[in-house]
Amino acid sequence: MTPELLRETLMHMEDAPRGRAVLALYYLTGARRNELLAGPVWPSERDRTAPVGPRLRDVRIERYKDVEIMTIRLTTLKRVEHVGGQKLRHATRVVPVVLDPKYEPLGPMVKEYYLARVQRAQERAEYLRERIPKREWNSHPELTPGNYPLLARLVPSPWRHERPKREPYYVPLTVKEVRRLFTIIRRELGLPPGQHDNPLRHIRATHLVTYYGFTITDLSAFTGWKLPGMAEVYVHLGWKSYIELLLKPVAKDQNQNQG
Repeated sequence: MTPELLRETLMHMEDAPRGRAVLALYYLTGARRNELLAGPVWPSERDRTAPVGPRLRDVRIERYKDVEIMTIRLTTLKRVEHVGGQKLRHATRVVPVVLDPKYEPLGPMVKEYYLARVQRAQERAEYLRERIPKREWNSHPELTPGNYPLLARLVPSPWRHERPKREPYYVPLTVKEVRRLFTIIRRELGLPPGQHDNPLRHIRATHLVTYYGFTITDLSAFTGWKLPGMAEVYVHLGWKSYIELLLKPVAKDQNQNQG
């Protein structure tokens, strides 16, 4: 399966139009399912696979050599950092997503999704700020837009006193909802059911090696894999160590079709 075929499939999914950007994020980041899903609490050492997805504060849009890049700080599941011989916290990595359609036709869709979430988070925070006493602001995380999860759906508020206003209510996506999206994309791509919990992570890793020339070191830094015999320093390589490999122009006709 080529990157062109996957992009074409994602851009024209009829069964899940609202989930296209979510699936695009899973593909472009190569993240595990629960690395993008936001959980209610930070996972403990006992629960090393609970949702730990990024909040809006973990996402930045910047430029690299005049190319627009979105960087997302992800918590790497199944890996815990050791300091002084003791387990302290889950390891993190920063994954770049190229937004320029010249290099990644799915980029504009992901950017639009992110900016829409930022706008709605700001609207929601402002709405609550007008209704919550100032002395209680520090105890309400919803008053800070950066605390809102990246993957979320927007629904009318469930609270009766807010329903007439139709204010946006920010709800994190659930495991069930994401699994449904994975089922749809698996069917669209003709993949056998249950082959991978997140088929897009496997496909992305294959594309990075086959089409972008990633080495095993680059792939480990990107996906957060801990491979046997690899030094810990490999996992801590920054995204700029391999970003040049992702700046591979796509064919002009494909770029026009994606637009």
